[in-house]
Amino acid sequence: MRFIFFPLFIFIVSGCTNVQKSEHSGTDTLQVVHESTDIPADSINNEKPYVMPVPVSDTPLYTIRTGTRRFTLHWISWDEPGIATIKDPEDGWYNIEGRQDSPSGKDYITISGDVKPLSDLKLLFRGTIEYSVQSINAGRPCIKNGEQVFLSTKGRRYWRLQNMQSCCGT
Repeated sequence: MRFIFFPLFIFIVSGCTNVQKSEHSGTDTLQVVHESTDIPADSINNEKPYVMPVPVSDTPLYTIRTGTRRFTLHWISWDEPGIATIKDPEDGWYNIEGRQDSPSGKDYITISGDVKPLSDLKLLFRGTIEYSVQSINAGRPCIKNGEQVFLSTKGRRYWRLQNMQSCCGT
């Protein structure tokens, strides 16, 4: 969606001016001539530049794919992922619900909340992430509530939670 912004910006700028080519003494000269009477006369010679109004779009700048996605916690398993479901956004926030269980059924992670893309590489999550892994925190559940940041780094095609500290401090 953000690729539409640049051509729109060029269109607005080029719609305000007309570039004329003239030949003088064998060299080409570019002259910028205001062709619209919409620009106030005093703004051409005034020190304050005239700013064209730009329409504001309700379309979010960054989007993520909705539907069912793989969901993993490396302490549980990379090979047997869980599933997270991402639903269409409301006010730029996508709803996400997911769960992964270990093959033994003793370890798990759940995610429940909303996620908002801040860039191609950064997501803001608000909600609850809960996990229990037998080898961490004596198997007691670790619950993270509130806002969390997920990043896609080093060319990865997935996002990783940046607050990686467990409830027991590891």
